[in-house]
Amino acid sequence: MIDRFNDLARRPHYSNLNVEMEDQNIDHSAHSGDTKELGKFMEEYYNEVQEIRENIQKTETKLGELQKLYNQYLSAIIAEEQRTLKQRQKMLIEETGRSVQKIQTDLRNMHDRTQQIEHEEGNANSPAVRIRKQQHALLTKDFISVLNLYQDLQQQFKSNYKNRLKRILKIVNSSSGNSNGEDFDRTVDEMVEKNTLNPSDLIQQSMDGLTSSQSATLDAYYNEATETHDDLKQIEYSLRQLHQMFMDFALLVEQQDELMDNIEYNVASTVEYVEKGIKDIKNARKNQGRSRKCIVVTIIIIVIFTVIIAILLAVGIPLGLSLSGLIKR
Repeated sequence: MIDRFNDLARRPHYSNLNVEMEDQNIDHSAHSGDTKELGKFMEEYYNEVQEIRENIQKTETKLGELQKLYNQYLSAIIAEEQRTLKQRQKMLIEETGRSVQKIQTDLRNMHDRTQQIEHEEGNANSPAVRIRKQQHALLTKDFISVLNLYQDLQQQFKSNYKNRLKRILKIVNSSSGNSNGEDFDRTVDEMVEKNTLNPSDLIQQSMDGLTSSQSATLDAYYNEATETHDDLKQIEYSLRQLHQMFMDFALLVEQQDELMDNIEYNVASTVEYVEKGIKDIKNARKNQGRSRKCIVVTIIIIVIFTVIIAILLAVGIPLGLSLSGLIKR
């Protein structure tokens, strides 16, 4: 689980809207009349994308907090501390669920708006449509990663709560001998998966013939089992919601796979071009330095010849004779 959080922390966040604008083959001269309109669109769309991206990152942060809370809950010994942590955990799960729902709605609205713009313009390759599709694909990819993390976290909670419920039921039914072996575990698993588990059905048979002290202890176990079962039902509900979200995005993600591959290729190509450009600049600077040296040497030679000629003229020696003498030497 920690590795999944680290993977998300290391993944790139594409924060610029002008992703590979050059690769979109936009004819700026042909679209010069639309510059102001496109600029206004970009500003509005940038704010929309930034809001969704921030919500995705906040949701990711909440999942990290949820993991920490759950770890604290598992290590807590005092009942009051456990109740406090469980309450905080429940509130955070509800808050995270609302955030996930909002992001899903915003992404769906963004997709529908892009389809509308494409229909109005009648051009799927227009700058506005291509930018919107690219950004929606990137945001969807980040959102799917967070959903996967959330699902893994919920599955971990479900497994731990189910094991906890089994332990409680085994303790309660230990006197009747009905809690031994794999059959009991399988029965509880089937009841949990089919959502037919009722702790009272498994505990009621152990209530007869108990002292008041034993009954009080059994009541405490029963309450704990009921709370754990309620937690399991809440997690099951969250998992069903997540499954529905994955189904809703499945077709959309499949359609965007080619676009995502193209974006990642363009980003990689841009990095390669930048690195090549840096090397070319360094080579140009070296060549420029060599050219400067040649110019300096040439100037020095010209100055020397100028000084020699000036001296010869000053002492009255004919220039032609002096040069011929120098040549003979």
